[in-house]
Amino acid sequence: MTADEQQQIASLIEPFLTREEFLKQMQGKRPNAIKVMFEAISACDPLPKLAPEIIQFLGKNYIAWHTALPLLESYLHAYPGNERYYVSMSIILKHLAETDYVLGLQRYVSRSPVTHAALSLAQFLSLIHICRCRRAI
Repeated sequence: MTADEQQQIASLIEPFLTREEFLKQMQGKRPNAIKVMFEAISACDPLPKLAPEIIQFLGKNYIAWHTALPLLESYLHAYPGNERYYVSMSIILKHLAETDYVLGLQRYVSRSPVTHAALSLAQFLSLIHICRCRRAI
């Protein structure tokens, strides 16, 4: 697809995904159309460029985080300079209490060796804390 065709598809998908009809599915009712749409978008090559905030919101609120995360990862590889995808992915991961994954994502994004060292230390201290908690049980 050309960039123009890709933009046209994205301009149609975003309003469709944010329609009020999907609000009924926020309570976890099945079938979940948002999950199906995320899977369909993930199968596209190249990916239509969607706003990461929309993917984040829909993933969190429509119980579609397990399809939103791989989709955001695909966008991270397709658009590596766009930090909005990193932020949206880290918000979902924080919501899921995946602190180790969040630290790894921040380490992937950072460029400074000092930041790399600090994030590695945070992961290590988190691991020590988990081990101590398990011993206490």
